Amino acid sequence: MRKDVEWYYLDFQVNQHIFTETLTVRDKDKLLQIVNKVPRLKEIPIVKHVVRTNKFDQFFSNINFSVKIVYILNFICYGTLIIILLGTFFGFGPFGFIKELWMEMRNQ
Repeated sequence: MRKDVEWYYLDFQVNQHIFTETLTVRDKDKLLQIVNKVPRLKEIPIVKHVVRTNKFDQFFSNINFSVKIVYILNFICYGTLIIILLGTFFGFGPFGFIKELWMEMRNQ
């Protein structure tokens, strides 16, 4: 039986300090109960995107941005690996010389 797992990220900034917490559904519900009970907490805006005072922090302490960068880097790495393998085994593409070098070393 497959069970879906839900995670929530609580990301907040106090002065120059940034905090990121990962919450389960139960933790999220408990936090929302606390927010509803404390009047001052209701004044804090809850948004679905990252807002920072510093542009550097806007990008590098942003979980969504980091995940997107990792996806892009994975595609680049896998693409490079495929190109290298095609050049090595089939002799075409920018790494086609690898097959030629390998054949020369085998013939010596």
